[in-house]
Amino acid sequence: MQVRPPLVSTPGSARRLLWALETWVWPALLLVGSAALISGALHPRWLDLVWQVRDLTDTQWPAAFTRLRLWLDGAQTGLAALSAALLLTVGGRQRYPALLGVLGVGLASSQLWPVPAGGLLSFWLLLGAAWLWGLSDLRRLERPQRVSRVVLWGYGSVLLTLLVWTFGVVPLELSGAALDRVPPGLLWNELIRPGVRDLGLAALLLCAVLAYAEQSPGAVRGGLLRGLVFGGLSLGTALLFSVVVGGFSALLHTSGTLWPSLVAAGLVAALIEPARSALSRSLRRLLYGERDDPSGVMQGLARQLESSGGAAPLRTGLENALAGVAAALRLPFVALRFADGEVLSCGQLPAQPPEILPLTAQGEFIGTLEVARRTQREAFSKAEWALLEGVARQLAVSAHAWHLAEQLQASQDHLIRAGEEERRRLRRDLHDGLGPSLAGLGLKLEAARLLLTRSPERAAEQLSALREEVQESVSEVRRLVHDLRPPKLDDLGLVGALEELLVGVRQTGLDASLELKPLPPLGAALEVAVYRIAQEALTNVMKHARASQVSLSLSAADGLLTLECRDDGVGLPDVREPGVGSRSMRERAGALSGTLELAAAPAGGTLVRARLPLAAVRPGV
Repeated sequence: MQVRPPLVSTPGSARRLLWALETWVWPALLLVGSAALISGALHPRWLDLVWQVRDLTDTQWPAAFTRLRLWLDGAQTGLAALSAALLLTVGGRQRYPALLGVLGVGLASSQLWPVPAGGLLSFWLLLGAAWLWGLSDLRRLERPQRVSRVVLWGYGSVLLTLLVWTFGVVPLELSGAALDRVPPGLLWNELIRPGVRDLGLAALLLCAVLAYAEQSPGAVRGGLLRGLVFGGLSLGTALLFSVVVGGFSALLHTSGTLWPSLVAAGLVAALIEPARSALSRSLRRLLYGERDDPSGVMQGLARQLESSGGAAPLRTGLENALAGVAAALRLPFVALRFADGEVLSCGQLPAQPPEILPLTAQGEFIGTLEVARRTQREAFSKAEWALLEGVARQLAVSAHAWHLAEQLQASQDHLIRAGEEERRRLRRDLHDGLGPSLAGLGLKLEAARLLLTRSPERAAEQLSALREEVQESVSEVRRLVHDLRPPKLDDLGLVGALEELLVGVRQTGLDASLELKPLPPLGAALEVAVYRIAQEALTNVMKHARASQVSLSLSAADGLLTLECRDDGVGLPDVREPGVGSRSMRERAGALSGTLELAAAPAGGTLVRARLPLAAVRPGV
């Protein structure tokens, strides 16, 4: 949405006064002044044009050509005034230099009033500076601070056509001096070249109208769109009729006959509907983006997301996707706000609060998609809401994949750091705890040996104390071993350790069962992962499920070890945020290149399913 930059340095009353001047007073003064200027200059200009063609015959220069040239010169100033009036609203930060440049160009090139030498060049340079300033804003500023891109197209058209007007003069000697026809050089210099000059300002006026429609409410925008379509069809119909009837009459010398008009009418009837559809579709795409082509928007979004891979490229892909959605739907602001507080955005948030759509993937709440309206008073239609909901679903899947990739990377880093910390802890415990204890035992044993011959009673007392210290050292070794790997896995095996977990579950009043299928030999890391995931899943059942039954099943097939925990409790909420327990189970599964799934059980309750590869164990795990 293109709006005027805020006047933050002016007081409230002065700001309102300046807004009223820019919106109503100054445009009205421009239009009234241009009307007075054109009215006062038409008669002198007419006399000047008649004087210039006094030596030409009616065949060489009909009187209608003089009237047409007069209208072209007057239209140049009128188009400049209309364009300048609209630029006060849609010209952005460059509206004042652009306004002066457009007015000066229209006055200097219309030749209604004498302008000092170099005046046209000065105004051309002023408009060119405004154009370059607007181009730099496109790269540095977001909407709505920068000027609309279509206005810059209008500036470029004026600059280009003025170059043709200034340097496109053809010497009349090159076209000859035929007495029975209009000299081509004179026709170019006096009619076609001024028409090209006026065409540039007409294009700027059209671009300014489109930019005004971009920032207008929906009803005004729709009215402007219908008016532009009607005007374009009317102009096209008139041109087609003129070209067909005039061309056939000139080529075949059939003036006064009916059939060229019939051919033109048939062409208009055949082309009017395709032209209306094409013109309406082009204008709607310019004002509303690709909202009328939802499949194209979704395909473009899918291509942008599929072209990325890995954690960092996934983030870049999401940012590019947001920019693509904002450009495709002409939205001033689009953002992804995640549950952890991170925000990816495109554009600048306007004053009004944005529309919010939830992002969920696999039943988990990921965050929200925030979308700002094009204008404050223009609500999204039902079709746009349906399209935005589809965009939100696709972005939710990619955002979920990005978060999973980041969590996997974080868990891998955590495992590396945890392994290093564990080695440091073992070294510290062995060096500061068990090492000095064993060294002290050696010294005390030597002292007891020396006492055996001199004082057997004291030696026996010292040996009794050493026995207690040895037991403490054994306990310390067992503690270290337990921290490295659950001892129940070594004492009872994986199946026995799982049964031991279920014994604790049954003591809380739950009916717990274990279902096993033939298993191949499992690695130590795989056993620890299965045990810890089962332990966490059963803990969640006892804390949150409010279930009466829970079952564990363990099976192996197709190179995968599958652990399932089912209960008949309240099940999962429709939208949930991942907790510490589920994140821990997912990290343990991901560390072995496995997956973890939390879903609703078919018969009610919750199903936790972990799939771990039997052969793929990451090095160092």
